[in-house]
Amino acid sequence: LGSSSTPALRAAGVFDAATVVLTWRGLGAHAAPPLCAVIELARGSAYGYDQRLEVFGSRGAAVSVENATDATYRRMDAHGLHDGKLVHSFPQRFDAAFATELDHFVDCVRGHAAGPKVTSHDAVLATTVAEAARISAHEGTLVKIRRPNNTRDDPSALLLDYAR
Repeated sequence: LGSSSTPALRAAGVFDAATVVLTWRGLGAHAAPPLCAVIELARGSAYGYDQRLEVFGSRGAAVSVENATDATYRRMDAHGLHDGKLVHSFPQRFDAAFATELDHFVDCVRGHAAGPKVTSHDAVLATTVAEAARISAHEGTLVKIRRPNNTRDDPSALLLDYAR
């Protein structure tokens, strides 16, 4: 689900606010219980560039990733909770992550690491989920990611099923 608040973004098919809901269940006799993840993004909110991720399971919120702020404090008083302003730009929010990725890449090249932390398998899975979210938002329909039989370790075999 997404929307564009400006005509230029709308014309380009780009959302400045989006919500993605992912659900999945484990496979096999000893599968984990079903999970639900909600990803929210708002580039133009009044309080800054908002992005969040929460994963819910039968035991509660297993993972919650909040927005980075320009301060490390939180004030709580009779009027509520007060944090610093959200970090504005993409480079500001992810500067440390990019530096860590670059350091790890150099370690891989020098032979100081066993291999990349993120594999081509991971990249294909992430791209498949992103494409499913894009199709769902633009087509207004549920998109299921399906794994054909006997393709457990081949993410390139994943299929996107949706009503056209």
